[in-house]
Amino acid sequence: MTLAVEACERLQITAEFTKWQYRSANALRLYCAIAEDWAETVLAGCDLSQCYPIPVEPSREFADMPLSRVKFLREAFVPRA
Repeated sequence: MTLAVEACERLQITAEFTKWQYRSANALRLYCAIAEDWAETVLAGCDLSQCYPIPVEPSREFADMPLSRVKFLREAFVPRA
């Protein structure tokens, strides 16, 4: 294999990894937005019909869980994504 072919393969692998990283970062941001929206809507006592359906009882207890998870994800992972 020539150096040019090896370099092209490395660039292709790097490009694919970058695309994967971008998609993963966007998926994480979307998850955070969905979970936060649902939790804040529950805590405000508002109608959940416009929220993504999360299959748990809409209670303060279940609303606090995703908020703490979202806070952790945004602090630990989103800045690196």
